[in-house]
Amino acid sequence: MTPIELGVWRYLGTLISYFAMPIYLFSFWSTRLTAQNKYILKTLLTITIPLAFFIMLIFMAMIEIFSSSIEYPEVVFLVAAFEIPLIYIYTSLESVATAWRPHLNYYAQIIQDLIKLPIALILVVSLKLSLTGAILATISGFIARSLFLYVSLQRLNWGGVDKTIAKKFFALVWLPLYISIPTYISSLDVIIITLLAKSAYPLGYATALFLIGGFVSMSGNLAAGLYPKMLQKPSGKDVESVLSLIMMFVIPTAIGTFILKEQLLNILRPEYVAAASLLPIALLHSVIFILNSIMDSTLLGEERVDYKDEIRFKEIINSKLFFVPTLNYLYSFMYLPSLLIALYIIQPKNPLDIVMIWITTNLIALFIITAYKYRIASRKLQFSFPKIPTIKYFLASIFMGIIVYSISPRSLPSELYKALQSAIPSILIGSLSYFGMLTLVDKEFRSILKAALKFRK
Repeated sequence: MTPIELGVWRYLGTLISYFAMPIYLFSFWSTRLTAQNKYILKTLLTITIPLAFFIMLIFMAMIEIFSSSIEYPEVVFLVAAFEIPLIYIYTSLESVATAWRPHLNYYAQIIQDLIKLPIALILVVSLKLSLTGAILATISGFIARSLFLYVSLQRLNWGGVDKTIAKKFFALVWLPLYISIPTYISSLDVIIITLLAKSAYPLGYATALFLIGGFVSMSGNLAAGLYPKMLQKPSGKDVESVLSLIMMFVIPTAIGTFILKEQLLNILRPEYVAAASLLPIALLHSVIFILNSIMDSTLLGEERVDYKDEIRFKEIINSKLFFVPTLNYLYSFMYLPSLLIALYIIQPKNPLDIVMIWITTNLIALFIITAYKYRIASRKLQFSFPKIPTIKYFLASIFMGIIVYSISPRSLPSELYKALQSAIPSILIGSLSYFGMLTLVDKEFRSILKAALKFRK
């Protein structure tokens, strides 16, 4: 897609995230209630499915406003509206799976991508449906994700429609609302950039950078089991194990992506190669974002104030359930004013300059708040960052990086299939060299490998 189309894609995603907010008000409690061995799925779906279609109708009623602000066809927004009920359905199912079988969410994500990618290739590349094709492919992926979770959760007792549970959802809805708001405040950066630039170009470049940076963010899925573990039995050792596992994949992915930055951006579209110098900032942001999510899971998961039948308002206010989102408010209030001030002082004209200011400001604010969360969590649960394993992963990644750099292609084919053919060998050889070296130097990885082979047998 062109920078304009990718920018509209980001704009659409931000809009839909606002309309998807109500589901997170219920999914927060459904995870914690399921961890307490309460069967709430039928009650949850009875609330969220009708709500989803009502919210979709509101979105459709506002399509003219959304499309006119960026002068883009309304039909694209109409198609995107059908994402909303699917998001409500799979989020409801995932919230329960998180506490019951967290690995199901990881499988669901894989299935979504396996369905979405080939459909996207047909619709976007072959049929030239561009943004509309990408949205339809996303909807197909969401359907597959929802169906997989629905089938997988058949083994779980869904319970009945419980009025007591429903009342608890609504009585305590203020807390997940308080937790959710910082995310939506921070997402105003997309609206700010769009209005100030009067163009979707900066959004397009930023989206391209974070799509490639998303290779690093995908490693965060390996931490999916931490939150339910914390809900069952808080342990600093579990946090250290997750941090070590995450670093095992984050470091080589970040280094490999950095070395192949031009080739990977070229796969999206040759125009995005111009943003290659900004990719290191996006990669570092992805790493910090993963660590921030782990600290949130740790702090929220070890809290036990809601494990009682009756919860007093004052108890929640004094708990980590309130403290952690308050820190996220501080992040938002640091980030957005800093972004506005930086844009006002520097007065950037080039879309890439706007993107550089945008993602750098975001990175600095995120780093500050993540460092503070780490300090609190490490003191509370008595864990430390796995320095020795991280050094091993870094050295193995340097070895991999040398090999990847020496064999990486210097040409940048403009055709998608040729660009893929050019980049894939370097990625495969790099992966083999990293894990080969890690097998030699890291005992923990050898243990993981043996366990995986034993499980397969």
